[in-house]
Formats: sequence, structure tokens, C-alpha cells
Amino acid sequence: MGLTHEAGDLENISISPDFVETIMGQWPWNAKENPDYVTIKWDKGVPVEINGTQLSLVDAFTTANKIAGDHGVGIGTHVIENRFVGIKSRGIYESPGMELLGQSYEFLLQFILDRRSRELFSDLSSTISRQIYQGYWLDLSTSMSLNSIDLITQFATGTIQVKLYKGGVYFDSADDSLNSMPHSLYTNDGSMEDEGGYDHSDAEGFLNVLGVSAKNFGEKFKNLRS
Repeated sequence: MGLTHEAGDLENISISPDFVETIMGQWPWNAKENPDYVTIKWDKGVPVEINGTQLSLVDAFTTANKIAGDHGVGIGTHVIENRFVGIKSRGIYESPGMELLGQSYEFLLQFILDRRSRELFSDLSSTISRQIYQGYWLDLSTSMSLNSIDLITQFATGTIQVKLYKGGVYFDSADDSLNSMPHSLYTNDGSMEDEGGYDHSDAEGFLNVLGVSAKNFGEKFKNLRS
């Protein structure tokens, strides 16, 4: 899943971390000059194929580690960490597979979750990561959050292609057809062109309503200043 380099010369923040010998890949600036494209198929929140090859979950991480590590993705992440016990420590992290899969999953969520659901997912993810980091995996609040995440992952099916280059993971394309991504909410309703069912003039009234309180405050503030 990942590893961290700590202690020794890393405790001296005046020293560059470049001396660290990476294990799961290479520093981004040493990666090859040409980008690679990676296609990941998700089924209910689980990566099931990479570049057309069906994989178990363990093999998916192993494959993602190799591909992403070669491009410096998730390699050499510098963190001054706030430990649970109250101290700070410096670490250099490596997690190429998690970075690749995580970014691909993030792109998928952009298609399937509305704004409020996406905000809730972020809150739940933050709670779960904090709980697990502090050793509360079996805590009731962790179980509640995981159960809520399970409902979201039921919609996380689709195929995302990303481009890897010099440590970066960039969105390239997606198959949002009904067969590939059955729960995609991406339609032409929000088109900036003259198509779809969305009337952009409706936004004017919407913005006028939202701006009432700001206008009232502005008038009051203007009177106070005068």
C-alpha cells in the first residue's frame, strides 16, 4: 500500500530530502519523458481492470504501484506530520498505486455524485481516514461512516482513462455511455451552448434571490459609513 522514510537526516529540515533512495518507484524528475495512458475500470467502487486486464484487488494495487511508480506518481511526498500524541515529525511517503487509483476514483466521482453528495463523501472520507490513523477502525463512528460510504460506492461504476507524466495524474477521457457508466449525471443540461433543457436566463432570477441578503447588508454598511 505504501511506505514512509523517517528519522536520521530527515529530522534536519535544513537538508533536502533528495538523498532518500526511493523503493516503490523513482523521483518524478527522473521519470521518462513520454507520458503513458492508463485505463481503469471500476465496478461499485472496486478497480477490476487496468488497461483491459481483469485483476484481483491485490493485483490491481500491485499493477498500479508498478505503473505509477515508474512515472514518479505518489513518490517522495513530503509531510511535516501532526502526530496524534501532539508532536510533529517529518516523513517522505511513497504510495504510487494508491495515488493512481485514488485520482482515477476521484474523476469517476465527479461524474456520478451531485454537489451535496460529493461534499458528504469528502466529510466521511476525512472522518474515516482520521479514525483509522488514530487507531479507531472498530469504533462505532467509523462503522457508521463506512456504512454511509457503502451506499455511495454502489453507484461508482465506470471506466476512466488518465495520463501519467512526471509525477502527475491527469484526466484524459471517460466512457460515460449507459452501459459503461450507468449512474453518470453528466448530461447536456448544463451546456454553455444553445442546447439541452437548461434555460440560462433562469440563473438570473436565482442569483437575484441569493443576492438579497448581500444587497441588504450593502445598504446598511453604506449608511453606516456615511
